Amino acid sequence: MPEHFDGARCLEDLRFAEDHFRRRGLESFWLDVLRDLAMTELELGDFVGARAHLESALQLDDLSAHDHKVCTGHLNLAEVELALGNPKSAARHWAAGATGIEFGYMAEYYIGCVLVGAMCCVGAGHHAEGALLYGVADALSRASGERFEPYEAERREADLVVLTNALGDSESVRIRAEGEQLTFAESMRLAHGTLSGC
Repeated sequence: MPEHFDGARCLEDLRFAEDHFRRRGLESFWLDVLRDLAMTELELGDFVGARAHLESALQLDDLSAHDHKVCTGHLNLAEVELALGNPKSAARHWAAGATGIEFGYMAEYYIGCVLVGAMCCVGAGHHAEGALLYGVADALSRASGERFEPYEAERREADLVVLTNALGDSESVRIRAEGEQLTFAESMRLAHGTLSGC
């Protein structure tokens, strides 16, 4: 996040815009602001607020379940639910978003899809599977040059500590290196198979 970023001012502006568009019935603008508001709250650690606004956007949206805004909304809700200590709900949201991304061949969201899947696996106590998926996400990130979002990078670092404690440092590193060899399709089969029982 930029050093000059004023989170409180940004939230104030977004809340004003959300109220403005909602009261005037300008739904498409309102939905976009709801999403921006939710993502800012997620960045700033207001997970309850982020969940409320992401859920509102999904309920109001008349887009297809395979639209990228709906899919990424579910992935973001998975991150929020993990932060709030709800791994089962996180797994359900991840599955909804991941299925749409796979169905729509939305390659630009593959990294986030695998990354959040890794988070969900670790959050549910599936450490080896989480390590494999983190390996996939790291490989995709390097190949594309795309960086993780700040809150995702922080969650990844915290999860790597969990994996080291659960698996041991050398085993965690070995499994992540093994994961780097998996394809996106293989990683999705692994994640769906692991999280389907959550």
